[in-house]
Amino acid sequence: MATWLEKTIDSAPDNLIPMPLHKNRLSERGFNQAVELARPIAKHLGLPMDLNNCIRKKTTAPQSDLSRKERIKNVKGAFEVLRPVSGHVVIIEDIMTTGSTAHEFAKTLLQAGATNVDVWVCARA
Repeated sequence: MATWLEKTIDSAPDNLIPMPLHKNRLSERGFNQAVELARPIAKHLGLPMDLNNCIRKKTTAPQSDLSRKERIKNVKGAFEVLRPVSGHVVIIEDIMTTGSTAHEFAKTLLQAGATNVDVWVCARA
């Protein structure tokens, strides 16, 4: 993914932010898949990565079991940015289906000061 991005991105973002997991889900899984994708991308592209400023404050049902309408409702208000962000931010995510989660997180980042938010995903379902 990092090699492909290196060849295709027009301008480097100011920051990479992996999609946050709620602390309960992180505890169940033992890892955040978006962080595991973001680490080698950040290293390969020489980009900063922010692991501590954004949280998933709301426990949500797994999105895979929900309709598009239910997914939008499920993630509404799920994220919080602890300190202002700025510039061009990229959300790193493993898989995107309807885009509801990424849209909600991007909206939160824009409200926290980001000027532009892109989403880089490993797979689209």
